[in-house]
Amino acid sequence: MIIQIPDEILANAHLSEADIKLQLAMMLYDRNILSFGQARCLSGLDVIAFQAILGENKIEVHYDSDDLANDLNNIRDFPS
Repeated sequence: MIIQIPDEILANAHLSEADIKLQLAMMLYDRNILSFGQARCLSGLDVIAFQAILGENKIEVHYDSDDLANDLNNIRDFPS
């Protein structure tokens, strides 16, 4: 999908294409519409950078007890 945003709107808002993608990724992640991986991919950032940006913007990482249990099982199953 291509979304066209007039250059004058971006210029007036002092936003680049990367800024728009990052803002959209954060909003969709915060609303639980995109997973962390999907939002990170949309943002164009690596995992650590996207986590840092979420923290700077007070957006909590979606991680619950089921996620923890799954991670612990994966660790136990990991070959030594």
